[in-house]
Amino acid sequence: MTEQAFKGHPLKLKSLVNVRDYGGYQTKSGTILPKKVLRGAELYGLASDDQAILMNEYQLKQVIDFRTTAEDQARPDPKLPNVQNHFINILGDDSPVSADPAEIMKEMSQNGANPESYLLEIYRDFVTSSNAHQGYKQFFDLLLQVKDGATYFHCTAGKDRTGFGGALFLSVLDADNDLIMADFLLSNTYRKAYNQQVLAQLKSANVPIQQVNMAKVALEVRPEYLEASYQTMLKEFGSADNYLKEALDLTDDKRDLLKELYLTNR
Repeated sequence: MTEQAFKGHPLKLKSLVNVRDYGGYQTKSGTILPKKVLRGAELYGLASDDQAILMNEYQLKQVIDFRTTAEDQARPDPKLPNVQNHFINILGDDSPVSADPAEIMKEMSQNGANPESYLLEIYRDFVTSSNAHQGYKQFFDLLLQVKDGATYFHCTAGKDRTGFGGALFLSVLDADNDLIMADFLLSNTYRKAYNQQVLAQLKSANVPIQQVNMAKVALEVRPEYLEASYQTMLKEFGSADNYLKEALDLTDDKRDLLKELYLTNR
């Protein structure tokens, strides 16, 4: 399955980017139910028309925010009626790395760090950080509590913290590795127009081409990032299953319940 061939199930919302519905994805244990789990970028600036779609068509019940305190305070999620907002700071405010693309670009320009190496370190931290363990554990605990309506989970760009969380969700539901990777890479497709706009603005501001190229890397996802997470799981926990059980407390019973809640045609 190639990035070009896999289209996913995007939500056509004019004020948000990189938004998709996991409904309809086929896993080895069944088909993911539609309008249950949505992922995307931040909700700051959500238009009223898009709010109506999320509230009425998708019956949105909870929003899970993976950003840092600074990100949340700068661009807070809207408080929607009858929707629970949950703040889960995946990396923690004291983390030496940031998954906010703007902060990554700033770090690259100031220190000349290699953007690929920086992002690879972030994806390893997703697996080894105790803060991330607690955060993704809470993410699954919240998914286990919702019986009706949809959950929307996000970070800033909806590609790294959210991309890793989405990969975990699909893995728990027994999606194969090709589907997990294809969904992960969809961020490049869904964010293409937005990313091109950002890069065009940098060029028009006469930002040096080296920094523009580094920004391009910061705005994208690459297969090796998610692969770095899986390799770290193998190194630190022996297997991805062990990681889910030991780091996130995803017991067999919890995984079975998640399948009951989010799969059909089992």
